[in-house]
Formats: sequence, C-alpha cells, structure tokens
Amino acid sequence: MDNQNVTEKVNNWAKNSIGLKIITVTILVILLMIPSSRIIRLIDERSDRRNEAVAEVESKWGQSQTVCGPVITIPFYSKTFDEKGKAVTMLYYAHFLPEELNITCNIDPEKLHRSIYDVILYKANLKINGTFQFPDFNDFTQKPEIIDWQHCCISFGISDLRFQNKLKIRINGNDLFFNPGMKSTDVFTSGVSSNLLLDTQIKDNKISFETEIILNGSESLHFIPVGKETTVIMNGKWSNPSFDGHFLPVQRKISDTSFYAKWKYFDLNRNYPQKWVGNAYDVNNSSFGVNLLQPVDEYQKTTRSAKYNLMFIILTFLVIFLVELIKSHKIHPVQYLMLGFAVSIFYLLLLSLSEQIAFNLAYLIAGVAVIGLVGFYSYFVFKSKQLASLMIFIMILLYSFFFTLLQMQDLSLLIGSIGLFIILAFVMYLSRNIDWYSIKKQR
Repeated sequence: MDNQNVTEKVNNWAKNSIGLKIITVTILVILLMIPSSRIIRLIDERSDRRNEAVAEVESKWGQSQTVCGPVITIPFYSKTFDEKGKAVTMLYYAHFLPEELNITCNIDPEKLHRSIYDVILYKANLKINGTFQFPDFNDFTQKPEIIDWQHCCISFGISDLRFQNKLKIRINGNDLFFNPGMKSTDVFTSGVSSNLLLDTQIKDNKISFETEIILNGSESLHFIPVGKETTVIMNGKWSNPSFDGHFLPVQRKISDTSFYAKWKYFDLNRNYPQKWVGNAYDVNNSSFGVNLLQPVDEYQKTTRSAKYNLMFIILTFLVIFLVELIKSHKIHPVQYLMLGFAVSIFYLLLLSLSEQIAFNLAYLIAGVAVIGLVGFYSYFVFKSKQLASLMIFIMILLYSFFFTLLQMQDLSLLIGSIGLFIILAFVMYLSRNIDWYSIKKQR
C-alpha cells in the first residue's frame, strides 16, 4: 500500500512539475535535431548528385569559357651571361597585344534535362576584329640579336576547345587557318595558333585582323581585355544574367527574355602593358563576362529553410506549453514528439517536391500538408476545436513569415529580428499573469 502511495506521488509530481516538463521538452528538442541534421545532410547529398549530373553533361558539350586574344608571339635570341660570366645565347618569346579589339558576341543559351536536373548550355557566336601595331622590340631589356620572323605566330587563348566551325583568321586580307596548341604558354595554356608571316613593309605600320569563332560552353562566358582599347558587345536570350569579373558593363539592358551588355576597357584599367617578354604578367585577373544563373536554386533555398527548423520546433513547443499552462490541459511528451516530427518532415517534403516542381509551389504544398496534419492531431490532443484552430492559425503565420524571409534575402536579418521580437512580445503578453511559483496549486 505504501509503495502505491509513493508511486502515485511520483506520478503526480511528474505530471505537475513545470521544471521537469521544461527539462523533458528541452531533451525532446535536442533529440529532434538528429533528424533535422540528417535532412540537411540529405539536401547536400542531393545537391552533390545534381552537380555531378551537370558536370557530366558539361564535360561532353563544353565547360565555362574564357576567351583571350589574339596575341602575336615572336621568338628571338638574345645574349646573356651565366653564373660563370660566360656569354650564352637564350631563346625568348616576345608577346604583342592589339591596339584595338572589338568583339561582338551572340550567346544562345539552352536548358537541357539530365534525369530530374536542369543544365544550362550555350552556343556563342563571336565576331572579332581589330588592329595591331607592327611589333617593335626597341623597349625590351633583352636586346634581340636575332628575331625569328619565320616562326612568328598569332594565337587565341580558349579555355575549352569546343568549336562548331573551322577556325581561320584574316590578316590584312589574307586567310590563315588555326592549328591546335601554341608555341608558347607564357600568356595562356590552352588555345589555338597560326603561323604568321609578317611583311616589314606593311602599309601604315598596321596589322588588321578579323575572325569568327563559334563556341560550345556552359554556365559562363568571360573575356580578357588584351586590346589597348577593348570593346565587347554581348546579346543573349536569357533573363537572369549576372555580370561579374574585373569590370562591369558600361551599358546593360535586361528583359524577361533577353539581355544586352556592352563593355569598354582601356589598357589603363589593367596591370599589364601592350608588350612584354616571357611570362612576366598574368592576364587572367582582368577577365570579365557573364554568368547564366538559374532562376531558382531549390537546394540553396531548401537549405536556408531547413536552418530554421530548430526555431520552428521551439516555437511550436512553446505554443503547446503555453496552452498546457493556461488551459491546465496535460500534454504527454510523446505528443510533443509527434508534433515535432510533423514539423521536421516539412523539409523532407519540400526537398522532394522542389526537385519536381517550382520551389514556391513546393513550399505551399508541403506547408499545407504539414499544417493540416498538425491541426488534425492538435484537435485530438487539445480536445478543442478552438485550440486546434489557434494552432493552425499560428502555424500559418510562422510558415508565411519564414517564406517571406526566404524571398527577401537582403532584408532577412532585419525582418527576422523584428519578427522574433514580436513573437517574444506576444509570448510575454500571454504569460504575463502566470504565477510561476504557484502553478502546481493552480493545476
């Protein structure tokens, strides 16, 4: 009999102890972070799988492209002295950049599907023309003993050699065909080149050039401004371009279906000259161009959503806890746990749905499903339609609030802090009349 009395006292204490309930709820929150962390890891795994599928398609069509050139390279021999003071003849490569470089680019993007993933590919039609000054060796520190005019070449640096046309360049009215590879990798490591026979009697000391390149690529296209004056005009059928690099366009127009951009670049805007010897300068740091962004990256948004899971669980448990206090309705920890799982599964639904449909629609469907499940279960937990309706209303407010945070990334900190302040004020208002020292007597 005494044992029964002790057991009853322990049970009553466990049911009515607010301190024990707070500890229990805290432990449940910690336990629910295990499936939450697994969901975030699953999002990362799905994102990696998407990246692998995209990389596979891009490897067969073409990678992100960077175009540099043309550049005239001329080998020459100059005498120098070794460590013992003995005169030796060394081979050097002199590189000369164009005075004027004009590029007109028409980029035609296409979205392909690989399984359930989208891959952005494009075909870029480049029309390039301009002029060179005839190469002058007078300013070099290494004075040429012999200039090897017979092995002079003109070259283009292209990061991924995926062409749709046979490359040729017209030099002062004469056509030259490009060959793969380059005689020197001082300026760029991947590209094409052609032997160039220079006539020292060139009229007006000018070398004009004109060429057309049709490239396969994916995601981005960049240029390196090797001209003393470089002008790049780009048109594309894409509504979400991101202009980046060392220089932004001086003109741009973006519509719902296309974009236009124009860059004007001078030699004073970069840190390398019009001519040099060897690999003295790195031209890649001056690249600029466009990235073709996906309108929605469902994995980034789902990850951002999942980071709020802890806050969702805490706020949900807080509402249940306040109902338990104010209405003196005992709620079992297992019921807390079930509602916590319902909140957590929202992100799994959001991930799976957003891979198939638009993110906003996936958020709506997952939110309606979870709110409906929580409302249905709350009715049986609270034994009250009013409390279940209140729970549904609060969940709608929470999901709407966090959806707004996702859409307004730049103002998310401001809106989030204001929202949390309002939530805290509301909780303090509801619990303002609770006498925490006499809760047990009230219950």
